[in-house]
Amino acid sequence: MKFIKFNLKDLIVFSTDEAILHGCNCKGIMGKGAAELIKKTYNVKMFADYVVDCRDGLYNPGDVQVFSQPGLPLLYNLAIQRRPGKHAKLNFVEESIRKAVMDMTQRGIKNASITPLGCFNAGLTPDEVINIIEKYATQSKITFTLYTRRQERHDEILPAKYFEKDQLCLLKFDRIYS
Repeated sequence: MKFIKFNLKDLIVFSTDEAILHGCNCKGIMGKGAAELIKKTYNVKMFADYVVDCRDGLYNPGDVQVFSQPGLPLLYNLAIQRRPGKHAKLNFVEESIRKAVMDMTQRGIKNASITPLGCFNAGLTPDEVINIIEKYATQSKITFTLYTRRQERHDEILPAKYFEKDQLCLLKFDRIYS
């Protein structure tokens, strides 16, 4: 797994992966972080379907929604929390990643971009989430690229051990490459 410092728009602009995985709540609100960017980038049908599924109780913690749009990577909405705010749960993260990996494997997807699910706005610690992502990266044949940001105000969220100060770095498990 590679770790890449990013500005949120880089996830869409620079990702060359076949799929993007990001976290969502089950209330039909994509108001912060990568979810907000994706809501603005993908077509309105994706967001409308997400809202309807949330409203109708068809999108629950641990679930995954998959959307395709010509010219963009396949999109995986991972249900990591019931409502917006710092309410993400590790078991929801793990279940949704497990389901996404199963779907990507069936589709023959070889590489995917993923955000640090629940770490910025949803209250989880990066070490726990990164361990889950690494678990599924090593169990599958899918190469995951974790897009994350290194900003001083987020040092406590994504510890410095994952980065060289103010540099773009790639991390593959415990080895850092600049």
